[in-house]
Amino acid sequence: MASLTHALLTEDEAVLLHALEPSANDRVLALFARGNGDAGLALLQAGPTVVFMHDLFDHESLTSQFQLKQWLFRHLDNEKLRTFLAIDEGRQPIDRLAILDEALRELPPPCHEFWHPRRACVRAGMGRNDSTAAWCRTLAKFLAVYEKLPRPLQIASLFAGRCLAPFYFPREEREFSLGYRQLMQAPQSMLNRFTSRADRNLEKLIPYATFQYLSLHGQESIRSDLNRIQLIDQLPAGHGCNKVYLSNIIDYLPEARFLELLRQIAASAKRPCRAFVNSSYDSPEPHPYLRSAEKSGVARIDTGRTNHARSTDRVRAYPGLSIIELI
Repeated sequence: MASLTHALLTEDEAVLLHALEPSANDRVLALFARGNGDAGLALLQAGPTVVFMHDLFDHESLTSQFQLKQWLFRHLDNEKLRTFLAIDEGRQPIDRLAILDEALRELPPPCHEFWHPRRACVRAGMGRNDSTAAWCRTLAKFLAVYEKLPRPLQIASLFAGRCLAPFYFPREEREFSLGYRQLMQAPQSMLNRFTSRADRNLEKLIPYATFQYLSLHGQESIRSDLNRIQLIDQLPAGHGCNKVYLSNIIDYLPEARFLELLRQIAASAKRPCRAFVNSSYDSPEPHPYLRSAEKSGVARIDTGRTNHARSTDRVRAYPGLSIIELI
């Protein structure tokens, strides 16, 4: 059976919303790297004029995942939605496969092709059975053993972990991500980042239960504006967007291609144009690609917003997250 990489939003929703501050007058461009579209749903809560969504690497999968979420947000009440996604246990038992089959009867054939191999994940509750949840459980179990080991065995276990890391990261990220290189060189720093959280329950690394877009109010506001999301199979010319979500695309592209992407977006953007960039690069200094963007006059790093976002991030999966303004 095929796996589901990310069932839900994989960053701190509060940081995303505060960083971009979407409003009713905004046009949003949301770009993903093997994503699921939930960031677009979260941004839709503020009722922007339009949210364009595109995935640079697997747009068909993004489309299938969003179309199912769109159906779920429209047809399920909030308790059933949260139970279906395995965020909460509902008061009544739920047959997730029956709901999936009902949805697929109304969705196009590519959706069937995507979701049928993932029925086991859906049946068990995708919010606790996707690859993100599995990774969190593995990390929690590893840490429980790691902290009891003498120092020499801790070093040996970290070396073994580095050997297994390629199985958890896609090829593009292994090739281009500076954060991935840091992980290979110093895995201890990643453990320190997660264990320094106030909540050390790594099995619940991402606080889905508190996310607004999955709440009753969030679902109601999204449901009324779902037609404002437009899935696009390429970047639109003349999009006129003034807010841009770039997920962690910076981890997937070589520097020249990332700068080219910023220029392409900036060419059609409405000024001022703010962009939110996730990155696994772990440093108090800006990501080298963003420094290059500043030097070449493509973008300006908003240091104040960036520092605030990093200091309030509850998840810490993307320590190099940054807010920039396209020039």
